[in-house]
Amino acid sequence: MEQYINENINKNSLLEETQAKIEICKQYLKETDYAIIKMYEEVVQGGSIIEMLKDYKEILSKRKEARQLINELENSLADE
Repeated sequence: MEQYINENINKNSLLEETQAKIEICKQYLKETDYAIIKMYEEVVQGGSIIEMLKDYKEILSKRKEARQLINELENSLADE
């Protein structure tokens, strides 16, 4: 019985950890939405996005990583 309990505790801990990681990634995306909006406004107003891409390169890269991680983690939850 102890093994069964420990296995379920580990599953619950892993589930909570996975869900927390997903929420952290989603929060990062929300916090950096301003960069996407700012770049969109620049394009709509006829400006050049090239300089902005340089300025926001790191944010864009991290946003991509966050979306990929969210997808991977959500898929791992679906597989369980």
